[in-house]
Amino acid sequence: MLTSFRKDQLLAAKNYALYYGYGRADELSLFDIAIVDPNGLKQEEFEQLRLKKTMVITYLSLLEVHPSEPIYRELSSEDFLLMDGKPVKNEAFGTFIMSLQSKKWMNHLLTKINRHFSIIESDGIFLDTIGDIEFHFLPEKIKKQQLQAAVNFLSVVKMLYPHHLFIQNNGLEMVAEETAAYIDGICWENPPFSLEQSKEWVEVMIRKLDKLKERHHVKIFLLLEETIEKERNAYEQAKKMAKKHDFLLYNASKNYVEGFNIVKG
Repeated sequence: MLTSFRKDQLLAAKNYALYYGYGRADELSLFDIAIVDPNGLKQEEFEQLRLKKTMVITYLSLLEVHPSEPIYRELSSEDFLLMDGKPVKNEAFGTFIMSLQSKKWMNHLLTKINRHFSIIESDGIFLDTIGDIEFHFLPEKIKKQQLQAAVNFLSVVKMLYPHHLFIQNNGLEMVAEETAAYIDGICWENPPFSLEQSKEWVEVMIRKLDKLKERHHVKIFLLLEETIEKERNAYEQAKKMAKKHDFLLYNASKNYVEGFNIVKG
């Protein structure tokens, strides 16, 4: 993989923030890395972050689309991930799961990425929902097909944009091992550090992330969200884990949009 100034800056980062609300560039500029909604900041606010040397990573949903999005009206049945002939839906968010084998959806993603880099001039992309490939209810055949399509897609975007950054959200069990060669960071969202029944699984995931970090020089992010954190109280354990393994930790506000946590880690 080609190295770049951005990759060096990523690996040297000491803190980050993730915020999907509007504005707040002043607070975001206090962090080394800001992961944001591409529609959440004005162009001059993106410029403000660049002047403050804050790396800007913009959000992109890789596998999910909401019916309210303009692209939804252009999609056909073959663009969706199908089970028993019906589109797979993420009921929690009212979104549909897309097929990474769909040429129309792939072209849509490539257009989005190009816009992020050419207009917003972000330093990289935060690849959300890629972990959907690991949904337990998906047949193994579909998982393997979508994983191979994800690897193919990432290999293309990394070839097109070798000096930009790509950070994957979740997908730790099977996806990350295949995609790590084409990405620059892995985010573990709401790790269940405080859940006794997840203790052994957490240990396995930590070892896996350590190996991927060493082998592929990826940056590891831990992300806690206020609603789940109130249930789990995992922050202190996450803080110790981050320090021990040289991971970056951020304790985000409710739904990533309500308020802003200025604590760096």
